[in-house]
Amino acid sequence: MDFTSIVSSVMGTLKRPDKINDIRREVNAAILHFSSMDNFSEDIQEIQYSLPIAGSEVIINTASEFTRFRKIAYIKISGTKIYVKPLDSLVPEPCADLRNKYYQAGVNLNINLSQSATHLDIGYYQYPPILSDTSPNYWMLNGNWYAVEQKALATILNDIGDPSSSQNAERKAALAFVTFKNDLFRNGAA
Repeated sequence: MDFTSIVSSVMGTLKRPDKINDIRREVNAAILHFSSMDNFSEDIQEIQYSLPIAGSEVIINTASEFTRFRKIAYIKISGTKIYVKPLDSLVPEPCADLRNKYYQAGVNLNINLSQSATHLDIGYYQYPPILSDTSPNYWMLNGNWYAVEQKALATILNDIGDPSSSQNAERKAALAFVTFKNDLFRNGAA
């Protein structure tokens, strides 16, 4: 199923053409909600990042360098087996080894390497795209479309003053997502 089909289905249940923009917004909000509930491998984007200046201390602006950046999955020095791990605490112990560590402060990703490098292999999780009728596809809608549909329906039903039906749709959405998530983990996909 795709975005357009889900919007049509919710519209068919509500029979409220005046709510079309709200339905579109809530379908996208439901996709964002479910995508943010776990770290799905389908949301990982992998890049080889060229450092502007070879060195061991790197600052990367995630807002300008990464598309729809959500969070880091991994960082590795290209051509090596050296992975850069997240800093355990933003206030490290005085004797803490800060080599091959990173932390995020605002939109800046601060990386301290144990050796000079020219490239980093970076995997990061992306937020889902904003879907529309002209761009209706997203991987999660292949198996989790019912949860997305019910979550969007629940919000709209609550907004129009039907809390009982809203709660029922919310329960259906939660159950459908659990089934979807467990299926992915059983198959080793996530």
